[in-house]
Amino acid sequence: MKKLLLLMMLLPAMVFPQEFKVEYLKGTAKAQIGSSEQWINVIEGQTFKPNTVIATEENSTIKLKKGDVEFTMYEVSAVNLSSLKKLSLDELLLALAMEEILSAPKKKEDVKSKSTVVYGTRETGKQDLFVRSNDFGIKRLNGAVRLTESGFKESAIITARETFRKYPHTKGLVPFRLYFANLLIEKNLYEEALEEYYSIQKLSLNQQQKEELEDKLEFVNRKVVK
Repeated sequence: MKKLLLLMMLLPAMVFPQEFKVEYLKGTAKAQIGSSEQWINVIEGQTFKPNTVIATEENSTIKLKKGDVEFTMYEVSAVNLSSLKKLSLDELLLALAMEEILSAPKKKEDVKSKSTVVYGTRETGKQDLFVRSNDFGIKRLNGAVRLTESGFKESAIITARETFRKYPHTKGLVPFRLYFANLLIEKNLYEEALEEYYSIQKLSLNQQQKEELEDKLEFVNRKVVK
């Protein structure tokens, strides 16, 4: 009888997954729900299911909460709420393998950035990777960086890979490429990191980036041959 009562208590949560609530909103944020191509304005107190993409405009901040999960996103960023979860290393490897299949080259891609971007500091004053641009691909990368900062590193890596595939011009943004390649090292995925560094090596790099890349290649190669 007790087991039946417990199941009845848990059933609503199983059938109706918790939604994300907008705890705080400054400025403008928009939401794209499910397969809809329409964007709607977000208001404070609103709730969204995980199959929702939230995007912020300039000088905007949004704080979302679902159970024990809290996530704050700053300006010109975009995140799929389904990414706000912890993933195992096996789940990350599976997702990377799937992305590799989907990214199989079909034609020569233009990896030059088609947007005018400005690398800068967020309104919080925190020095980190951030690009001020309304390009949606770049917004997704800004969101992926925020996922990393919030502890969702596996989801951030997957989001970045998916963005590089869906928005080929973002592949030419070297700081982002290096940032997410470095995350692979943190996860001890040295072969995956090595492959990514060799890909980055083909891009147009400044002297500082070349030196960083050389250091990373030397480090990862030592790990791979062990």
